[in-house]
Amino acid sequence: MNISVTDVRAALEQLDDPDGSGDIVSSGRVKGLSCADGRVGFVI
Repeated sequence: MNISVTDVRAALEQLDDPDGSGDIVSSGRVKGLSCADGRVGFVI
């Protein structure tokens, strides 16, 4: 399976922030993504 960073970001934008301030990307809870050794992580 080949998943792009854009695909992951679009999926994250569907997740509501627990504080009720929009999605977890627009609220700033997740600031970005990091990719290393074939793994994707969140920059918080």
